[in-house]
Amino acid sequence: MAIEFTIPRFLVQGNFASVITCLLLIVFLFTNVSFTKKVNRRFISIIFCCLLLTVSDNIRYLTFLQTEPGIWRYLSAAAGYTLRPIIIFLFVTIAVRRSKTKIGFFPTIPLYINGLLAFISCIPPYCGIMFNFSTQNVFIRGPFGMFPYFCCALYVILLLYFIIKKNAVPQSEQFIVFFVIFLGAIATAMESLLKFDLILSQVLIIGTVFYYLFFNVQIYKRDTLTMLEDRRSFYLSLDKLKAKTFCIVSMDLNNLKLYNDTYGHAAGDEALVTAAEVMISSFPKKCKLYRTGGDEFMAVCKGYSLDHTKMIIEKFQKNLSVTPYSVACGTALYTPGDDIDDVIAASDKLMYKNKKLLKEKAKSDLL
Repeated sequence: MAIEFTIPRFLVQGNFASVITCLLLIVFLFTNVSFTKKVNRRFISIIFCCLLLTVSDNIRYLTFLQTEPGIWRYLSAAAGYTLRPIIIFLFVTIAVRRSKTKIGFFPTIPLYINGLLAFISCIPPYCGIMFNFSTQNVFIRGPFGMFPYFCCALYVILLLYFIIKKNAVPQSEQFIVFFVIFLGAIATAMESLLKFDLILSQVLIIGTVFYYLFFNVQIYKRDTLTMLEDRRSFYLSLDKLKAKTFCIVSMDLNNLKLYNDTYGHAAGDEALVTAAEVMISSFPKKCKLYRTGGDEFMAVCKGYSLDHTKMIIEKFQKNLSVTPYSVACGTALYTPGDDIDDVIAASDKLMYKNKKLLKEKAKSDLL
């Protein structure tokens, strides 16, 4: 039987897999309890925006085939211009979710301006502000036609700010976020310059799915309370670094049992989270942090001498001193050929020595 090529058939074949992927991810998001409601809501928002972008791009494609522009031609273009920066912004909010510095309302202002300009361009007296179409249905970019791309670039710069200045995005996550944005930029260029249609929404859908898969992989290698990597990840990292020189830092939160027994486990959890947050802000990015036990933490510092690592520890303990908590620390240098267990034992020994000193200091401060 001969199959007749039709535009509806082409659109169904081109979008069926993407739409089904979105629907399956939405179902998964509503049933998954591994992440906070806020993170799940943002992923759902991205997927809904991607679905709307798919619909608007398909309408834009269908109306492009008409001999003259109609209202749906304008509305689909306005929706596409509005949704693209929103999706990038939502990616940024997920990436910087752990930052103490909140994004706030101010960075969302360009989104409102962009959407306003896009939909005003659909009203006859103001057609051409952002875009317009000739009587032959040919697209014409207006004086604010590049504003959506400016918004997207602005949010990429905002992401860089949080990475460089605030150290708010885990190193492993930075790559996948930028890779999704990079692929989105390529898809945008292909649509704008090479006149490909219907590919950006599919790229963003695939990128969102893989970003969420990355989240699921990370959750099983991290401690759910502090979000530091766990004991298993620590030993896997050591196995990969045996051919290199690095410092191991042993850390132990003092008086955790006292907090749990006296004030309850919520107070103990707060102490652990606070200690982890100060570690993240104090240790350089090259130092990977782990929670290896109840009150036990470890750090692996690549590319730092023993003296430099001790300076990092001093900085951490100084920063922690403004809180009610203290963490005993010890460090030892590993060089290729050393027995890693012996190095950990040496680091632990120095940590226990430091713990004793901290307890003696605490007692003397009470007298």
